[in-house]
Amino acid sequence: MRVLGISCYYHDSAVALVEDGEIRFAIQEERLSRRKHDARFPVLAMGAALRGCDLNIGDLDRIVFYEDAGLKLNRIWDQVLDGWPRTRAIFDEDLPRFVHHKLPLAEQLRKHFVYTGTIEHSEHHRSHAASAFFTSPFERALVVTLDGVGEYETASVYLGEGNRLRKI
Repeated sequence: MRVLGISCYYHDSAVALVEDGEIRFAIQEERLSRRKHDARFPVLAMGAALRGCDLNIGDLDRIVFYEDAGLKLNRIWDQVLDGWPRTRAIFDEDLPRFVHHKLPLAEQLRKHFVYTGTIEHSEHHRSHAASAFFTSPFERALVVTLDGVGEYETASVYLGEGNRLRKI
């Protein structure tokens, strides 16, 4: 199974290509664009990963994004409505940028990269937990994530065992 993980449009865009549970290639977009903390769609990193592994986009079984954009949009709307009018800047600036970039990611992949495979979204904190646990030397571990932003959470706890993560 070949999976390409993508993080973008927040800060430090990156990709990781995983094949049969092993990381084959990972790189941040800024390493190729030479633009510090590059948040743009990681088209250069994506190309480098595919070339570096001698693959075409059609060889991927799935592409996974680091957060659930629909769920995060719900959280942003809740935040705007709960804090109005103090949240006017979120409504005027952040929300349009989010709707323009993050919601149509799957559509953009299908159109611009002619990708016809599976596209999935992982919960933000699950992505953090997975990157910590699956690259660790441990067969079993408690994984705690603390972050300033996610869909709704800023912290989470998972139990990692073998090739599984279970939220507790």
